Amino acid sequence: MFVDMQFKILLVEDHKTVSESLRTLLEDNDYEVITCDDANLALKIIPKNDISLVITDIEMPKLNGIDFIKAIRKTAPTPVKILVLSTHSNDSLITQLFKLDVNGYINKSSSILDLLQAIRHILDGRFYFPDWVHKVERKAAVFDDSVEVSFTKRELDVLSHILNEKTTKEIAKLLNISISTVEEHRRNLLTKTGAKNVVGLVKYCIINQVL
Repeated sequence: MFVDMQFKILLVEDHKTVSESLRTLLEDNDYEVITCDDANLALKIIPKNDISLVITDIEMPKLNGIDFIKAIRKTAPTPVKILVLSTHSNDSLITQLFKLDVNGYINKSSSILDLLQAIRHILDGRFYFPDWVHKVERKAAVFDDSVEVSFTKRELDVLSHILNEKTTKEIAKLLNISISTVEEHRRNLLTKTGAKNVVGLVKYCIINQVL
């Protein structure tokens, strides 16, 4: 498998065995990897390196994963993609992760293939969350003004065409992307807004003056 070597991953994990295993896996798949067992140190590494993706645990000493992500969002000079890799999976945690605009979540018990797929999705500009996670987000964020929602440029492009009643096939042709990519953006839009369908998406846009 070929992976562009420009992708540099910062792995923040305090368990040495897990860190070394993941580093070997990622390097075997041609990613450049920097490992760090201290989130405070990781915050100093990010500005000095062209980091494509941060993979972080949640429960860590000194600075926990949630506060680490908050610090990244406040201090990183450019938006940094973040994948949370954790054994924790309660509703409260997932709601916090959505509010912090993380790009993906995967449980440590997931397969290697799932992890690699999550990384590819995120580096490709998409999001990666298990199906059950989307249900948590909908419960927490449906038209909730307290939850800040941000969209990528491509998501806004797709959204604009959806609001203009274009079909998935038409959108794919207009944006010169695959149908599956359009469908992925559509799912992300529904997930982010908490809408169940296109009607709900339109309602969200009207209420929140999107576009």
